[in-house]
Amino acid sequence: MRSSFLSLALASVFVSLGCAHAPAVPSAPTARAAVPFPIATPCADVAECTLACDGGDADACVRAADSWERASLGTIKQLMRIPAYARACRDGSARGCYELGSEYLSEDPLPKNIERAAQLMRPGCEKHPEVCSDATAMLTEKKADPNEVQWFAARAGDHAANLCASRDIREVQTGIWSFHGLSERGQVNDPALTRARGTLEASCHAGRPWACMAAAALWSSSLSPGGDAARAKALATEAGQLLAKGCTTATDKKECELPGLQLPIVGEEEWARLVETALETACATGDKKSCASLHSARLIEACSQRKDGAACLELGRLEEDGARTSPEPDEDALRGAALFYSQACDLENGEGCARAADLLEAGHGPDELPPSAIDVFRTLACRHGFTAACGKSSSSPKQ
Repeated sequence: MRSSFLSLALASVFVSLGCAHAPAVPSAPTARAAVPFPIATPCADVAECTLACDGGDADACVRAADSWERASLGTIKQLMRIPAYARACRDGSARGCYELGSEYLSEDPLPKNIERAAQLMRPGCEKHPEVCSDATAMLTEKKADPNEVQWFAARAGDHAANLCASRDIREVQTGIWSFHGLSERGQVNDPALTRARGTLEASCHAGRPWACMAAAALWSSSLSPGGDAARAKALATEAGQLLAKGCTTATDKKECELPGLQLPIVGEEEWARLVETALETACATGDKKSCASLHSARLIEACSQRKDGAACLELGRLEEDGARTSPEPDEDALRGAALFYSQACDLENGEGCARAADLLEAGHGPDELPPSAIDVFRTLACRHGFTAACGKSSSSPKQ
């Protein structure tokens, strides 16, 4: 029966802790399949030594046990996963090879070995392309060979383009994020980006406003190469026109919902302008939902960017009014309203302080705030000129 390296490792841990009854060290195992990388003699790290020990090298078993014995208790859990990744990789698991490769980039507990990391991560990227983008970022950060990095970047771009061809908005969003990450590092795959833009524009022209916005994201000037702000704005305008028409040509009405426009990307200011363009276009032709969303978007910008307390107060009111439209108030929305009121209070808006106190007193504020916060908000309301709160104290503190 093949021995367990974990038993061997735990034996050395017991010994290092001074335990009287350590498990017996098993006999050396029979030879196994070839390892996925050349092993130094003597083996250099716990992954190498684990595989060599499995292959019948008794000295490697001792060296592996020594690695465990030297480890502090805080690193034992980390050490335990490395032999599992090594065995999985040896037995043909692409994901196991990928995870083992990433351990060689972390420098602890394995020694840093960028060349081996890239070698091991390749099968994972080939079989699981969703990891290629992260692999590209990690190898870039560790200054891996540029040719290796480009190999991963090309596959990350291809996968991003495939995601952009999906009808699932979340997958498209992931694809856009991947392209922007590659762009920030100067690694955009031009053919893949061109393919993604073409796919999304075709979907846009077929009547899907969210696809128009996704295409606009890929044409934004914050994305290189070949960003085109004018083309991005035109696509955002088309999205607004489709919203105003009710998106009648789409086969799935979910594709017409406004949340589909909210595809956050790198370059927040430019993206905010594109969303505003779409909403302005739809609102101008009578789409009331877009008008309301446009109003909210402008309030959010004023509250968060310009630090306008009145805008934060209005956002709180909108949240609170919306939460109370149904027989059962929306508690999450009421907590959101309390946060907007609190933000208004921070900006010295007295009514915001008073409204925050009222919601807290009714039990609708964030759970982490103590009951004493109610009177604090009312004191601040009075100090900031909201006289109705002066001298008023909490009557039923939040439990």
